[in-house]
Amino acid sequence: MKVLFSDISSAGVRYRLVDVTVPVAGREFQLQGPVGFSCTLAKKNGGGIILNGEVTASLLLSCDRCLCTFPFQVQSEVSLSFVVEDNECLQLRDIELPVVDLDVIELSEPVIDLEEIAVGHLDYNLPVKYLCDSGCRGICFACGVNLNRDDCSCLEDVENNPFSILAKLKK
Repeated sequence: MKVLFSDISSAGVRYRLVDVTVPVAGREFQLQGPVGFSCTLAKKNGGGIILNGEVTASLLLSCDRCLCTFPFQVQSEVSLSFVVEDNECLQLRDIELPVVDLDVIELSEPVIDLEEIAVGHLDYNLPVKYLCDSGCRGICFACGVNLNRDDCSCLEDVENNPFSILAKLKK
């Protein structure tokens, strides 16, 4: 859903997207339900727009250690500021950019794509390492057993272990 700056008042306009379209091809997660996005857009002094909202989603991720899928809930606040600038203003702005304005998103045209913001914020809130549990033991490298469910049934061959020489030195 695209919103024009001219459709937004200084009092604010509330938008609610119940089922945001998220392209899942090439992503590391599956959707377990709809992605929701609700926000308020309001004009600020100087012609910019302030967005305050929340993204909610239920995802299925694959654990990096044991490869099992697990549910992951996203419920995150979004606060952004948008301005439309022409090339002359951009050059002057780069010279005198105050610290407060570092989080301002500069748009080439006065249109805000709410679905794009929701999908981007969803990606932003994914964990760096996908773990089903902080104590996940992973899988055995020798036999492939999930160590969270079963004990490893393979026998470690101490003689072929490259670190067996270090074990002898330790004794």
